[in-house]
Amino acid sequence: LLVASIVRKDDNHIHFSAREEGFLEYFKGSTKKIIHYENKSGNDAAIEKEVTALLQKEPGIEGIFVTNGISKIAGAISKLPAAAYKLIGYDLTDENIFFLEKGIIQFLISQQPDKQAYQGIKLFYEYLILKQPVEKSYYMPLDIVTKSNLKYYQ
Repeated sequence: LLVASIVRKDDNHIHFSAREEGFLEYFKGSTKKIIHYENKSGNDAAIEKEVTALLQKEPGIEGIFVTNGISKIAGAISKLPAAAYKLIGYDLTDENIFFLEKGIIQFLISQQPDKQAYQGIKLFYEYLILKQPVEKSYYMPLDIVTKSNLKYYQ
């Protein structure tokens, strides 16, 4: 398995690290080989070159989990001959949906950012204005979007 991350200067590194930690926790104790890839430039040509070289060097990779920047990884994979990787990542952006519809990305995890923003403002209001105590953690649902349920989700 490949765990990939496209990290830019202004990104929320803690958030992406938490995604990776959760993924790795699931495979704890597994015999699966986990390979890490990180790119800090965000440069499409560099990512394509690096990912292509990595996949050639490690031909046993079956799945790729992308903490952020999945469209850049999908773009690189789409240029490979007969690529059959299970590609999983986050966010229902137009670019990601394009690759999902083409079958390059198999799963997109939607964190429902509109609901997260609403809940954040609501909790802020309850705490600051109403002076109500708030829970230390608040769990939000995640949706797994595939090519077959994309139209329903949208």
